[in-house]
This record gives sequence, structure tokens and C-alpha cells, in this order.
Amino acid sequence: MDIFRSCLNILNLTLALGLFWVGCSAGGGPATAGEQKGKAFSELGVLVGQVTRGPLRPVEREGGPPNAAPVPGVRIKIMGQGAQESRVAVTDQEGHYRLSLPVGTYRVEMGPLPPMQFTKDLPATVTITPGQETRKNILIDTGMR
Repeated sequence: MDIFRSCLNILNLTLALGLFWVGCSAGGGPATAGEQKGKAFSELGVLVGQVTRGPLRPVEREGGPPNAAPVPGVRIKIMGQGAQESRVAVTDQEGHYRLSLPVGTYRVEMGPLPPMQFTKDLPATVTITPGQETRKNILIDTGMR
């Protein structure tokens, strides 16, 4: 019985090594961590931007304070083409948002704005390219003139 188990173990080992060799010679061997990281990075891009609200005053003076302010907590909705899911980015305290996305074309939207405020910047279509940042800044117009 021990001889039978030894032969079975050798057969299993031989079979496993044969399958490994066939997989590696066909280019199907396991990717290294660097190859996996490089592939993942090359298939992603980043959407970045800032949401601001303005004008804050009816008259803007040269050299005066900025006439727009960052808007924190805004939900930016990013929808992929076809069957891709939508994603949401939320602006930080400085109104910035950042989201890694697979390469492709996306529609950018924002939820309803308070009365008397609007944006001409949305909806918008953006194209995410591999390993690159795509910027989409959004100005919420207060209507102040």
C-alpha cells in the first residue's frame, strides 16, 4: 500500500509540473507583481476637479479677494457608457474631488442646486485616458451681478 501511495504522489507531482510548464510556455504563466501593477495602472485614469461658487460680490476689484469660494460636500455623479456602473465623488473642504476610473468616456452630473443657482459646466462628457489626469472644474453660478 505504501508503494501505491508513493507512485500516486510521484504521478501527481509529475502532472502538476507538466501543467505548470505548459501554462508558462504558452505565455499563460503567472504575472509578477510589477506586471500586475503596471497593467492595472495603465487601464486606469483619474478624474480631478474643483467645485466653486461665485460670484460672491457684484463687483470684482483687481487685486481684491477671490470672487468665488470652494464648495465642500458636493456629490459629483460619474456615469459610464453602456452597462458600466455610476460612481460618486464628494468634494473635500477645498471643493476638490478625485476619482480613479477605468479608461473610457463618462458623463458627469451633479444633484439639484439651491434656488437661483446654476452651472453651465454640467452635464459634461469626459474621456479618461490611461495613466493620466483629466480635469473637470465646475463653477456654480450664484446669479449675483
